[in-house]
Amino acid sequence: MNPLILIELIKKHGAIGVLVAWLFWTNLRLSEVETKLFNCLDKKTNPELSQYETPKQVAILTKKISFNGSEI
Repeated sequence: MNPLILIELIKKHGAIGVLVAWLFWTNLRLSEVETKLFNCLDKKTNPELSQYETPKQVAILTKKISFNGSEI
């Protein structure tokens, strides 16, 4: 947003102009955050899109477990 436009808005409309400028600025920032969050959600729901996801590790256990010579 151009600073000169902001100054003219404040001169013409006062506090309401400041509020409108603040709401506009906040909306722009919130839209950026929302876009980033949706991109993150897409990566989690579609694992083939995520490059850095580690594969899940699997352990195969036997029916009998021996610990120091005694079965558990």
